[in-house]
Amino acid sequence: MFAALVAGAGLAGRGSVTDPLAMWFLGTRIGQSVTHLASTSVPAVQIRFALYLAHTVIMTCWAFRLLAF
Repeated sequence: MFAALVAGAGLAGRGSVTDPLAMWFLGTRIGQSVTHLASTSVPAVQIRFALYLAHTVIMTCWAFRLLAF
């Protein structure tokens, strides 16, 4: 989904939609991966889910902004 959103934004010349939150998206993905590798405890799973939810919300915002004219 990420690749489709970024490619769509790039092809449409609307990189301004994805640019502001790109570093936040990257941070949530890295944080989720590091947490996944570090521990499988209940608090770690909750942190992982929170980071997953954050990057899913970012992609949803991107999708709605790309579909809006």
